[in-house]
Amino acid sequence: EALKPIDLVSEGTVKMTEEILDTDAIVSNEKETKATIPIKKLGPKKSPIYPGCEKEKTEENRKKCLHKKMYKHISKKFNTSIISQNTELSKGLHQVNISFIVDLSGYTTVLFVKSENAAIEKEAIRVVQTLPKMEPGTQDGRAINTRYTIPIKFMIYD
Repeated sequence: EALKPIDLVSEGTVKMTEEILDTDAIVSNEKETKATIPIKKLGPKKSPIYPGCEKEKTEENRKKCLHKKMYKHISKKFNTSIISQNTELSKGLHQVNISFIVDLSGYTTVLFVKSENAAIEKEAIRVVQTLPKMEPGTQDGRAINTRYTIPIKFMIYD
């Protein structure tokens, strides 16, 4: 079987989601054991900065640059020979979903991976762990964990 990966960078092919992980939830107890969670107004969030995207002037452009470079890295580093050697996979479109955070130090930590095949999951984890150290996302002047979920798609042809 010949393997041809789908271009992961092109618009409309895949969507990456990004969210802040709130690790600072504060709960206090009042009389009658009622729990309250103070509402804290947060300032605008800034996405992590991928190496080479520092020169982008706006948050929107830095985010686009990060997504493009992240997909390019994943597409380049994904070892397709692992998939082509896997006889369990049929021809057609396949996908592995991987969720990870860019942590407070700018490193990636895999949270979960889901695929129809363990070898593909292992390769997706390996590739995400090779992402370079980034400048972490920030909010109100402090580093935050930022979660990403990426579908990695590829096509197996006869």
